[in-house]
Amino acid sequence: WLIRLCEDMDQLLRIWGEVIDHNKDRDRLLRKPFLEQVHYLISDFKTAKSLKKYFDKIPDHFKKKVDVAFRQKSFKLISSPTYNWDKPDTEEMLAILKNPEFNWNKSDLLEVLNEISQSNQLYILHVFLDLLSYWFQLESQEIPLDKIPAICGQWYQHLMDHVNEKKDRYVYNVFSYLSKIYPRLEGHWNILFILVGIAIDRVKQCPEDKILSTVHQIDFQQDIVQSFLRM
Repeated sequence: WLIRLCEDMDQLLRIWGEVIDHNKDRDRLLRKPFLEQVHYLISDFKTAKSLKKYFDKIPDHFKKKVDVAFRQKSFKLISSPTYNWDKPDTEEMLAILKNPEFNWNKSDLLEVLNEISQSNQLYILHVFLDLLSYWFQLESQEIPLDKIPAICGQWYQHLMDHVNEKKDRYVYNVFSYLSKIYPRLEGHWNILFILVGIAIDRVKQCPEDKILSTVHQIDFQQDIVQSFLRM
C-alpha cells in the first residue's frame, strides 16, 4: 500500500531503496505494484531531462520491464507540437535515443526521425543528423529503401525554413549547412542527391553573382560545388 501512495518518482525510489527491508520473497510480492506505479508516474514527466534522470535511477533489474513506457513517453514528447525544446533538453533526448538500455530498435528510431523531421523547432531539428548517424550504425532491419531519403528531405526542408528567416545571409547559410552535412552522409548518395536538389531549388531564384561569390567562401567538397554550378 505504501508504494501505491507515492505521488512522484522521488518518493517511490526512496521507499524502494531506503524503507523496504528487501528479501527475495518480499521483492517478488512487491515487484508488480512497484512497476505499476512507475508506469503510472511516468505519465507526469514533462521533460526529457526528467525521463533520463529517473530511468537512470530505476534498479537495473527492473529497467527492461519499464523501457517500453519510457520509450513511449519519449516519443510522445518528440511528437508533441506544443513542446518547447531548448538545447539542454534536446541533448538529454538524444542521450535517451542513443542509450541501448532503452532498447530502441531501428524501426522505432526511424519513426522518431520522421517525427523530428516534421518539427518546426530548430533545436530538435539539430538533433536529427546525430541520430541519423547513429541509426546507420544499428543492426540492419527490413526498411523500405525510399523511406529514409524522403524523411531526410523533409527534415532538410524544415531546416531551410529556419535559414530563410535570415534573408541577408540566406545563400551563405544554405551552402554552409550543406557543407557541414556532407561529411556526415558521405557514401549515402541517394540522400545527398535529394538534399543538394533541395538546396538548388532554394537558391536558384537568387542572383547568380550572389550564388557564385558565396560558393567560393565555403570549403566545399568539389562535387557539391559542381552541382550548384550546373544548375
